[in-house]
Amino acid sequence: MRTTTPVCILLSAAASSWSLSVVAAAAGSTTTTSDEAAQGSKQCVDMTDESCRVQDDDDDNNKEIIGTDIDPTTNQTGATTTTTTTKQLEESPFEFLECHTYMAPSTLGEGTNMGMYTGVPLRPGDVVHWPEIVVPIQFREWGEHKPGFTDGQLWDRYIWHGTVVGLESYDDLNTDDSKAAFIPGIGCTINGVMDAANIESTHSSQFDTAGLHRRQDPGAGAFTPYHSSLTKAASQPIAAGSELLADYGKEWVPEIPGVQMTLDYHMDPANDFFYDEYWPFVMTATTAGLPDTVKQALWEFTVNFPVYNADLTNLPRKAEWSQIEDFVRRSRYSSTSDKDDEDDLERPDIVRHFWAQSIKRSLEWLQTHPNSYCQDHLRPNISKIPQAGRGAFATRHLPAGTVVGYSPLIHMGKDGRAVFDISYPAESDPYNNGGKKPRHIYDLVINYSFGHPNSTMILTPYGGMVNYINHDSNNPNVQVRFPNKELIAHKPEWLLKDPEFFHLAVEKIGLSFEYVALRDITEGEEVVMDYGPVWEQAWQEHVAAWEPLEQDYEHSLTWHEPEHGSNYYRTIDEQVTNPYPMNLHTLCSGDMTYQPDPDSSENSLEYVFVSNDGQDVAEDASSRLYCKIVARRPVDDVASNHPGGKKDQDDDDDDEGEDEDDDDDEEEEDKDYVYDIYLRIDHADDEDADDLDDELMDDLDEKLAIEEMNQVLGLTSGGSEDAAVGSSNKKEMSFAAGEQWILVKNVDSSAIVLTDKIFSADWHLPNAFRHYIQIPDSVMPPTWLNGPDSYQLGQSSMDQDNDDEDEEEVEEEESE
Repeated sequence: MRTTTPVCILLSAAASSWSLSVVAAAAGSTTTTSDEAAQGSKQCVDMTDESCRVQDDDDDNNKEIIGTDIDPTTNQTGATTTTTTTKQLEESPFEFLECHTYMAPSTLGEGTNMGMYTGVPLRPGDVVHWPEIVVPIQFREWGEHKPGFTDGQLWDRYIWHGTVVGLESYDDLNTDDSKAAFIPGIGCTINGVMDAANIESTHSSQFDTAGLHRRQDPGAGAFTPYHSSLTKAASQPIAAGSELLADYGKEWVPEIPGVQMTLDYHMDPANDFFYDEYWPFVMTATTAGLPDTVKQALWEFTVNFPVYNADLTNLPRKAEWSQIEDFVRRSRYSSTSDKDDEDDLERPDIVRHFWAQSIKRSLEWLQTHPNSYCQDHLRPNISKIPQAGRGAFATRHLPAGTVVGYSPLIHMGKDGRAVFDISYPAESDPYNNGGKKPRHIYDLVINYSFGHPNSTMILTPYGGMVNYINHDSNNPNVQVRFPNKELIAHKPEWLLKDPEFFHLAVEKIGLSFEYVALRDITEGEEVVMDYGPVWEQAWQEHVAAWEPLEQDYEHSLTWHEPEHGSNYYRTIDEQVTNPYPMNLHTLCSGDMTYQPDPDSSENSLEYVFVSNDGQDVAEDASSRLYCKIVARRPVDDVASNHPGGKKDQDDDDDDEGEDEDDDDDEEEEDKDYVYDIYLRIDHADDEDADDLDDELMDDLDEKLAIEEMNQVLGLTSGGSEDAAVGSSNKKEMSFAAGEQWILVKNVDSSAIVLTDKIFSADWHLPNAFRHYIQIPDSVMPPTWLNGPDSYQLGQSSMDQDNDDEDEEEVEEEESE
């Protein structure tokens, strides 16, 4: 038998070092039988050894396996293979389906929700799961929920910054602000752990409209054109069964109280503490006969020490001491047995090694646990349904009854339609046709959300590929249902709550959908569902009323200048006869630097572009300025000693090994060009304005009179015969009163970008289709039926206007 041993441990921290003093006193004699000693010292090294698995009498599937399948000499992960037992297959309602990606409860603890796991080993650079769609968000900015509403605050946890996936900006001059994205696949589910991340989180995207155009297709603008956003494995191999984790930045740390501080500058000191303080003490005590039971008790007390310390949160909390000791002994002594001094031995990284183990679950657990769902039964492709864009297709044979998709639901209880109601300022709306009132439309994300005509509830799903599932009322093969069990992201009692409850429940997800196969679905078959009679009627009415927009439109991401006869930017003169599409215009980098033109008179309006070591790339610049191109010349025709001019190319010519026999007749589209531009600087930041000559800034308004600007347009530049295309342009430009423009010469093409005018893309169209998917009546909870919902587009703005008028009347009465 075994008696307990009280352990007292004192941990104290200095500014940069740790000290450990331990007192272990036995309350009585401690005896251990030989069988108990053998069991207590057993090392869980073999992952296939059943005795190494953590068991629980009540739920033997509910705990992850802690084992060693990382080679301690290389610290490289290897795959763990777990086979499905005959008993499991007999209990399964259909044949077990292979899966590569799972959604299941996170290993990170109670503060988190669901997590994503890989069912196969991943090599560095491997793409995780299928590429995702990206839905541009307008109802709120990134980092700020829509003001005036309680509903919608839950979205704070599921919004991405638009720059991550290359979204357009809704501000011409500040590309960082106002861009937000909803990535409803694994991007919303993967948890963040900072420096311990094992994947490169969802990033980039591709743009195309699946062949639809506003001139001919009523489906234009009804779905997102952004797709193929990738998640990749990071620099280290990832073992099968591992949770996939990303780095979302330090600002996310306070959101999860008590979370392990997985930053390198916290993890490294934890490793040092272990080898400098803890391991020497335990080894000394071991020599003196410290029993294994006391070692374990001491370790548990250390990792659960009641005084919080960010560094020590990284000590392996889930590992048994016997596993840690075995790992260190095998790593330190097997390859360095000739070394006698403990300080000279290797210090294998126990923090990161056991971290990799703590985020793993066995494949058996992922395959059979009721809280685990396969996420790759579906893959995206172009839909076979007209006007639908992309769709979801079965990756394998899916028997009837299979849960082909699972998605937690972002809920809004009372004001969901008002939250999704967006308005376009009349002055910047390209489709306003001179109107003075803002135009209203529902945000595109409502097309990916669920609602009901007799309820104010709005539910937006996220999960692997489920947002690709299109409508087919004639032959649906899946249907949504609420799970009939409690899950981390689904609380059955919430189905009994009313919309007011969901209106106030803004802290956590509590509802989920299962997408269930209504019949056998063959591999490669498109997966479709019935969106409901209300949605179908709305679509039919939209098609009947729809009229095409006869506009020359092409999005900037699909516009390639060489396909249109050149690889240069067009001057304002050239655009008179060869205009860009109506939605495109040129902007210039707000980060570019320039200096007074040495060839111009003092205090003139003329400047020369100065290279800024690649920081002037307008396509990536966070700030931009309005600009107009008035001249273009080959870069070869600019003097090498002139600011912004051509640099000595001799070394480059030697390196490139140019063939002297090449044709000297260079086509114009193969040349490199610089540009003379008019740059509007009254929108520049103060820092940009500081780059201008102070004396010039003092009287800039006077010097930039509109008459003088029109006169400046006639200036010419010297050079070869074709040196300044467009420089003789006398076309009068429109400069509004108060605008401040300067002429900047020899601007590099990298400082100019051809981009979309704000709010011009398809999903901003006034005739774009908008409607929620109907929650089936058969699953709609009666307590949610608080309708019919009578909200009308623009109502929230009218209510706000009425509130403002009432406040003004009150103020007038008080003043009287």
